[in-house]
Amino acid sequence: MPESYYYIAQIIDAFDVVAVQEINENMSDFKKVMSILGKHYDYIATDVTEGVSGNGERMTFIYDTRKVTFQNIAGEVVLPAGKDAITQFARTPFVVSFQCGWLKFDLCTAHLYYGEDSGAKKARRVQEISDLGEFMMKRAVKSQTNTFILGDFNVVGPNDETWKALVDSGFAMPEAIKNIRTNIDEEKYYDRIAFASVRSEVTFADPQPGGSFRFFDYVFRDRDEAHYKALAKNMNLPFRKWATWQMSDHLPLWVQMETDFAETYLGKVALVP
Repeated sequence: MPESYYYIAQIIDAFDVVAVQEINENMSDFKKVMSILGKHYDYIATDVTEGVSGNGERMTFIYDTRKVTFQNIAGEVVLPAGKDAITQFARTPFVVSFQCGWLKFDLCTAHLYYGEDSGAKKARRVQEISDLGEFMMKRAVKSQTNTFILGDFNVVGPNDETWKALVDSGFAMPEAIKNIRTNIDEEKYYDRIAFASVRSEVTFADPQPGGSFRFFDYVFRDRDEAHYKALAKNMNLPFRKWATWQMSDHLPLWVQMETDFAETYLGKVALVP
């Protein structure tokens, strides 16, 4: 609905750089959101990954050009040949270099294979997580670039092999968001933000280093059901399911970082009498 575009835009407007997944191949709806955000926001989008698993979807980064600079480097992750690596990802991860203030960083957005929670499909998901983590860690160390991998990893939980595959690659999850569940029912740990701090300047903000945003506390609330009931019925959907089609079936996950290291730099170059 028209109002939904404004709700989504207002959430995005609270942040400086945002990874958005499951953007349709036809970008007309996405561009409506961008027009609401205004000219100071820009975006970088992937093409769709072909095949059934790609689902005709793009991944994008939206960023506030008043605060964040695109460093003119972007690419999709293609795995090198190896006996243990999967052939390629179901949806190709997307890496972009940005700078905000003094902080330079690479963001890799990934929407990894889902399948089932057991058997061969679960094994493929674990392999995708492991392969992405190892590939991006090697890249971060080689380039000495602060690197974040983020998105829908379909992680089951802290005691699961999907979680282990991510942290065993060397990436760490910020403590503030480690235990946050991101599906609408807040039962699943699907979405993650993990980082490899190969340089000293990655510092999470205090006192608000990160969290999630429960947008259904504010829009399409349970007490609003009567107002939208006819629309949901026309689509033959329960109200709560219909509401996720208006917004999302996952909660936004966020972190906040320090970007001004002027005092540290000046301390290093200061003349000592």
